[in-house]
Amino acid sequence: MGVMKVKAEEGKLQIGINALAFAQGKVIVKSDGKVVFTEEKKFKPMDVYKTTVTISKNADYEVVVEGMDLQYSPAKRKVLSRPFYSSMPKDLVTPTTLYQEGMELKEGRNYRQAKGLFKMCLQKDPLYIDAMSAMAELYYRSMQYDSALYYANNALQLDTYNADANYFAGVTYHTTGKLTDALESLGWAARWPEYRSTAYAQMAEIELQLNNKPLTEHYANLALDYDRNNIDALQVLTILYRKSGETVLADKFIQTLAPWIHLTTLLILNGTCFINRPKI
Repeated sequence: MGVMKVKAEEGKLQIGINALAFAQGKVIVKSDGKVVFTEEKKFKPMDVYKTTVTISKNADYEVVVEGMDLQYSPAKRKVLSRPFYSSMPKDLVTPTTLYQEGMELKEGRNYRQAKGLFKMCLQKDPLYIDAMSAMAELYYRSMQYDSALYYANNALQLDTYNADANYFAGVTYHTTGKLTDALESLGWAARWPEYRSTAYAQMAEIELQLNNKPLTEHYANLALDYDRNNIDALQVLTILYRKSGETVLADKFIQTLAPWIHLTTLLILNGTCFINRPKI
């Protein structure tokens, strides 16, 4: 229900509390086991409360906020064993360090900088499969599909079963209309847990395009087996059952989708709203 920061300095505690919800709280500060400060306050979301409390130097202390489940005491602090600061050499440039830096930038959506580091990685090690897969993803995201397939297929020449390369090859083939190739690549990607539900949902979309009702149901249900809230799979089943006249089943999936998608999309799926969309 909130975040608290406590800083002890020169016999004073600087306390800051940021509420994440409405709450009635009571701030209690103890020093050497004795209560030295209390204050009741009504907190609002994103309100910042600050106060300073004087305590004896080097005294043990504890800060508690009743009603918000916040507590801090240096004596009771749980210290993690995980290292938070690197002791590794920072001036060592290897394909692995370039790849790891690129992945951090990619996860932070700094795609252009990430791409530059992956290229440098591949210059040092042209067979670095993970960098090839990352490049395939970046080129797919920027809709440069020929380049995406170039890197994905280079990776797959070295490792036929690579999950990332198969997935991004599959979605790129799907986007460019090469449906047989897409099904083959996505089928391999679906063997890996991180892509299983998403890949099966993509395969269900392809089978829906091919008017193959049994396989559309099969792959969509496999996607839902691994993620019951897979919106793409739910939408595929909704469209499938509306097309086949099974409105009871279609309505069931529309109700499942209701909390997750925009009203306009629901109306389109329900057949009560029509919009002019360009032909693909």
